[in-house]
Amino acid sequence: MSRKVVTAWLVLNVAVVVLYTVVPPLFFNDGHADIAGMPQILFWFTLMPFVIPALIAALYFYDRSITTRLRVARGECEEGELR
Repeated sequence: MSRKVVTAWLVLNVAVVVLYTVVPPLFFNDGHADIAGMPQILFWFTLMPFVIPALIAALYFYDRSITTRLRVARGECEEGELR
């Protein structure tokens, strides 16, 4: 497996932890303004279940492209072949 891919997955894990634990207390815990009729922090935790899968999907496609290029370079598969 490529070092780039492993690093990207580890960075994504750190980003998810930061998005859930660091960002809300710093930016959304003042209790003054509303977003879409709900407190800011509630909006944040409602938004995260949609954002995190999108980040994971983007990283999966990046991982897939890197892995396919490595397999083609090694001669394990053809350019358009999916295994």
